[in-house]
Amino acid sequence: MILPLLFLLSSFSLLANTLNLEYDDIPNLIKVDNQHVKAAELRKESAETRQKYFERSFLPKLEGSLGVENFKTGTQANRTDPYGEISFKMNLYRGGRDRLENRLINTEMQAASFESESTFRAEIKKARINFWNLVSLQEIFNLTEKAILKNKKNLLMVESRVRAGVSIETDKIEFEMYDFELEQELARLKILRRNIERDLAILLGFKDDVAITTITEVNHKHTDELLRRDLNIKSSPIIKSLYLKSDEAEIKAAQVSKWWIPTLDLYGSNGVYTFREKEFESAGNRREMVVGLNLTMELYDGGTSRIDRQYKTLQSHALKKEAEQSYLELNSKIEGAKAELVFNHELIHQTEKIVGKAETYLNRTLEEYKRGVKNSPDVLAALEKNLAILKKFAELRHDYQLARIELLEIVGD
Repeated sequence: MILPLLFLLSSFSLLANTLNLEYDDIPNLIKVDNQHVKAAELRKESAETRQKYFERSFLPKLEGSLGVENFKTGTQANRTDPYGEISFKMNLYRGGRDRLENRLINTEMQAASFESESTFRAEIKKARINFWNLVSLQEIFNLTEKAILKNKKNLLMVESRVRAGVSIETDKIEFEMYDFELEQELARLKILRRNIERDLAILLGFKDDVAITTITEVNHKHTDELLRRDLNIKSSPIIKSLYLKSDEAEIKAAQVSKWWIPTLDLYGSNGVYTFREKEFESAGNRREMVVGLNLTMELYDGGTSRIDRQYKTLQSHALKKEAEQSYLELNSKIEGAKAELVFNHELIHQTEKIVGKAETYLNRTLEEYKRGVKNSPDVLAALEKNLAILKKFAELRHDYQLARIELLEIVGD
């Protein structure tokens, strides 16, 4: 436990109730402090404790008893006698049921392992989505702040022009109204950001009052190796878990079908009984030692086993169908995520060119406004268009990262 904590301390810092979070920190933080992941890991460990059932099934079961009793038999006087016994029972043959039980336990253990992995991936996915939501909101927040500064600068310019009699009073009012809209948007973004910050902190195992700092822009690689990777969904823990549950039901059906096979046990005991149970004055004559074989066989169970076998067999078939359908759905989901990833990738590159043009358009509109060629609605339209394109560019990179997360969950990275 010490080494993971040292590693985490080296990769992020938590000072003055503020977490400086890097994207690559998320899997380690989830593994150490997320309670869903811890619970799934404990379920996996609990399943592992039952390993080697087959070998243990042949170990003898020992029992011991020791006591003293006071009794009165018929007209005889009260007596007090000690008693004690040690006995054993040992499985010699179960008709293959113990081997099937061993298979069932191993299957359940594998299923618990896959379910643990699936939970881990799902929690990482949730945290990654919240991370990029947080970064995206911060980027849009910063863009809105810059837009407010630009608008205030333009407002000063308009006020100067109004005083000079070059512009009219309504020009000033238009810029003031736009300033009010931007301030309202900034307040809304603050609330959204804090809500996501709170959710992310809890996912990572921190208190909800922790402030999280991240990068301030959603990054994007021009060449993404994930687009070229061959994704194998057969390794998905979700699919494997479903197939294993089908195997569990199949094994249980096989167990039920062996109801009629006899069991053979070796048993024995050595003990001393009271005078009440064996009427000999000498304690030596009340000692008894026994060794024997016991063959037990059910002759008729009223058809219960047949119904149980059908029940488990149908359950197995149903789970296999569910696994097959889930495989198709997951495969479709992958193809959809890959298509979305490629589409967003191309849109980002196209929008990069538009961002520069929008900035140029805004600057030239301001120059033309100063010369009296353009009016205040033209400037405001250019400001709004510039901010909208910058936001759109941020949202495209955000959407790209979310589509990427869908694929990363399946790959297991």
